[in-house]
Amino acid sequence: MIWFLDASALVKRFAKEPGSVWLRREIVSHDLLIAQITPIEVAAALKRKWMTGRISEFAFFSGSPSTPQQPYEPAIQDCGDESAHR
Repeated sequence: MIWFLDASALVKRFAKEPGSVWLRREIVSHDLLIAQITPIEVAAALKRKWMTGRISEFAFFSGSPSTPQQPYEPAIQDCGDESAHR
């Protein structure tokens, strides 16, 4: 199953929040889809948590993107639906 995760959900992967344990357990068995802006939003949220002392420096740097990622191609291409490209 494909799950769409927004930044608030993905932050739970790196910071202890309500629902973090459940999310970490569940995401390993699903394909994940995120918006292109999500890595920036996650980095900003983690920096806020780090600056306010709610997460460690290690957690901040392990969760923040360190290298640019290749943009994800639209899911419609993954479906093999050529009629959508006309």
